Amino acid sequence: QSQTLANPFIFAFILEGSYWFEKPCDCDPLICESTPDCQGGAPWMDDVVYNLNKEWIPQEIMCGFGDKGNVSITVGQENQDSFHPTYQVDPIHYANIWNECSSPQDVNCILNTTTVSQNIYPPADTADTGGASTTAIEMRHKMKNRQACYEHINAGHVEEDFQICGKINQHSINWALKNAPNQTINRYRKYGEMLEIGQDIFSN
Repeated sequence: QSQTLANPFIFAFILEGSYWFEKPCDCDPLICESTPDCQGGAPWMDDVVYNLNKEWIPQEIMCGFGDKGNVSITVGQENQDSFHPTYQVDPIHYANIWNECSSPQDVNCILNTTTVSQNIYPPADTADTGGASTTAIEMRHKMKNRQACYEHINAGHVEEDFQICGKINQHSINWALKNAPNQTINRYRKYGEMLEIGQDIFSN
C-alpha cells in the first residue's frame, strides 16, 4: 500500500529530472546527452531520449501542430531537452529548430527542436529534513515560439495565442489529478485550495 501511495510522487520526480535522483549534465555542447553520471534533460520536455510523456511535450504544444493546435498541419515534431542554467550568457544556451519542412502538409517531415531547462529548488531543501519541498518549486524553460515553428514548415503567419503557457500549465495540473492516489485527490478537493490557471493578458 505504501508503494502505491509513493509511485506517483516517484514518477513526478523522474519526469522533472530531479537533481536529487541524477545530477544535471550541464554539458559544454548545446545538447546534453545523459551518461551514467548525469542526466541530459527533463524527461517531461523530451520525446527523443525518453518515452515517458508522449501526450503533451510543452514545446510541441507551443508549436501547435496537428492535435496540439492546428489539425491541418500534418508535419511531425520531436523535441530533445537539455539541462543548462537559463541565466547563463557565456556560453549562452538557446532553444533551437534544426531543420525545415517543405510544407505544413509534408507528412514525411519531422521538425527537430531542442529546448533548455533548469530546475529550481528551495535553499532549505539541501538539509533534506522533509520540512521543505523536495521537488522543483520552479522549472525554467527556453522554447521556440509558435511563429518560429510555423516559419520552419513554411506555414506563414500565425496569430499570437497568449494562452499557450497556461495550456501547458493546465496539462501539468491534469497530470497530477490523473495520477495522484484517490485518497490524496479526495483530500485535495475537500480541504485544498483549487489550482486555477489565470488568463495571460496582453499589455502594450
